[in-house]
Amino acid sequence: MSAITMPPTPLPTSTPPPHARGPKPHSFTIREYRELSHTGLFNDKKTMLIYGELYVMGMPSAPHDFALGAT
Repeated sequence: MSAITMPPTPLPTSTPPPHARGPKPHSFTIREYRELSHTGLFNDKKTMLIYGELYVMGMPSAPHDFALGAT
C-alpha cells in the first residue's frame, strides 16, 4: 500500500500593511453652504447640498433640453 503526501501550504511570511487612510471628508452644514454661496464662490454654478456633501451640477445637454420641451 502506498500513501501520497502533499507538501504543506506555505504561510504568509508577514502581516500585510494596513490600508492607507486619507483625510476624512468635511460634512458641510446648511449654514456653511449658505455662507459659501453668499461669498460668490459658486458664481453661476448650480450646486446642491445632500447629506453634508456638496455637488456641482453639470450643464444640461441637448437631449435633456429636448426632453424638457417635449413634455
